Formats: sequence, structure tokens, C-alpha cells
Amino acid sequence: MSLPRSTYDPRRVCLLPFPTLALAQHKRSIGVYTAGALFALGNWLFFDAAVLSAHAKPPPDAPHDTVPVHVSFVDWLPGILSIFGLLIVNLIDKERLIGDGGGFGEGGLVWRARLFLFMGFALMAGGLAGSVVRHRTTPFLVNTGIPLTELLHPYRPSSFSST
Repeated sequence: MSLPRSTYDPRRVCLLPFPTLALAQHKRSIGVYTAGALFALGNWLFFDAAVLSAHAKPPPDAPHDTVPVHVSFVDWLPGILSIFGLLIVNLIDKERLIGDGGGFGEGGLVWRARLFLFMGFALMAGGLAGSVVRHRTTPFLVNTGIPLTELLHPYRPSSFSST
């Protein structure tokens, strides 16, 4: 069974059309507020985990064991970088970015505003990359007891069998 020609659009990918919402004029502000809420929620959860890990005690049945989770300063660095990047990006005046630099003294101001915007985005990207790298390497270094040289060079010729 085919669709009638009056409702057929050759650019459409799916057979069933997606519902259209009347939020087109508010799409940008909804995205901005959602991103801000997710960033605030992530910082709230991190600060909560940091406070809980600072006051964590070993289990009562094994008082000589180490505390399973402890948030160190290295864990704080990606969050600090992301917060600084967010502050830098939000403190830049948008009017300074739009200028073409044609007026007297405007060229240096536009250039500096764009440089600060780049630095803010670089700090946020560095915070994201640092959190992913820190998250991916922590279980290997702490839980397995594998030496760092084994992690850096896992495939040595002596580890292959000749059989």
C-alpha cells in the first residue's frame, strides 16, 4: 500500500511523519536552559559525591579496609576547567563578537573577544576530555594493580605465544 501523492514528500526519510511541535520560536531558549540545567545537575552531583567521599568510613565488618571511593584533587580538575570555561564564554559580550573590526580601535577588541571565546571553549573541551580520560584510566590503575608500563605497552613481543 502506498501513500497518496498529495502527502508524499520525496525528502522524507521515515514512512511515518514526525509530529510537529509549535515550539519553533522557543527552540533556542529551551536548548540553552536545558544545557544549563544539565551542567548544574552534573556539578551538584559531583559536589555531593566529593562531600560524601570526604566523610566516608570503611565498612563496619571490615574496619581495616580502605575507603572504596575517595575524590582527590585530580578528580576536581576537569570540573574546575569546565566551570572556568563556562564563565568565560558567558561573560563575553555578544556585540563584541559581531564587529568587523573596521572602526577606530575596534579591531583589537573584536580579536580579543574572539580569543577569549576560543579560550573558554578550549577550557570546556579540556574539562570534558579530562573527565573522560580520568574516568577511563582510574579503574585500571586502582583496581587491577597492573603496572603503568603494562598499560602503556600492552603488546610486547614476549607476550605472544609461538604455538
